[in-house]
Amino acid sequence: MDQPPKIQADVDNLVDIMKTTFNRAAISAIVEASRMQYKSSLWYEMRYGRITASKAHEVSVCHTPDGSLVATIMGAKIPDIIAIKRGRSLELSVRKTVSTTLNKKIIYDRTHVIDYIP
Repeated sequence: MDQPPKIQADVDNLVDIMKTTFNRAAISAIVEASRMQYKSSLWYEMRYGRITASKAHEVSVCHTPDGSLVATIMGAKIPDIIAIKRGRSLELSVRKTVSTTLNKKIIYDRTHVIDYIP
């Protein structure tokens, strides 16, 4: 995408800053500090009314003026249905099975850091 030179310079500057700031050690520290945060009532309180990038995308493709999307943005909890509970309980055994099948150690931290992509 062609950008005006000033915008491109700003983007390049931001990418350079991100490459030096968000290295593997910094990302690992963030992962460790935020592990299990979803179990904290403070975490939910801090997120009340906050629109994350994923929520902004949901809003952009949403065709209903009111409903579950608005409710979740305003703090409604997603019900812990049977399928979600089952998935949560099976997750560890599935990771172990995949690890054994592939003969690879699986590190579970939900982050993947690529050095050249900030």
